[in-house]
Amino acid sequence: MSVTTGPTLMAGDAVSSPGGELRDFSFSLQAGLTYLLGDGEAAKSALMRLIAGVEKPDSGDVRRSVDSICRLNPASRTADTLTGHGWMEGVGARFQSWNASLQAALVDEFNLAEHMNKELFRFSRGSRQKLGLVAAFASNADLVLLETPYAGLDGHSAQLLTELLEEASEKPDRDRKSTRLNSSH
Repeated sequence: MSVTTGPTLMAGDAVSSPGGELRDFSFSLQAGLTYLLGDGEAAKSALMRLIAGVEKPDSGDVRRSVDSICRLNPASRTADTLTGHGWMEGVGARFQSWNASLQAALVDEFNLAEHMNKELFRFSRGSRQKLGLVAAFASNADLVLLETPYAGLDGHSAQLLTELLEEASEKPDRDRKSTRLNSSH
């Protein structure tokens, strides 16, 4: 899989996270596909929260030059009573560049169509993961954060995700505007 690079979309200097997982950490995130690998999950998760703007650093500076960031957690129990369609509609409303035709195609590709009228509490872990991946790709956000994207996926879905990430890394019309940041434990 190729990894493209372009202009800097985000950078941080001497960043320390609120929980102390990161201390004096500096980073630069270019357009393209970036993998965040390492032992344990605390520091990677802390970095993802800082990048997404969910948390503010205790010290240091995080600079963003992106208009939209997509970081979803379909496993969260706060939306359990929504149907798959309802959850997707709510997420879609948050993104101006939402791609409804890509959403429909990926719902079919990930074999989710039969589940979309069910409440989320009836979804398996893998189906929730696939729902989040569909939304992440359909969002067309400038920055998409995928934390452990392969967790809970069956073989077919894992292969499809690999193909989608490869395509995203090679897409010439997006390599100057967006990035996908993937974290694995």
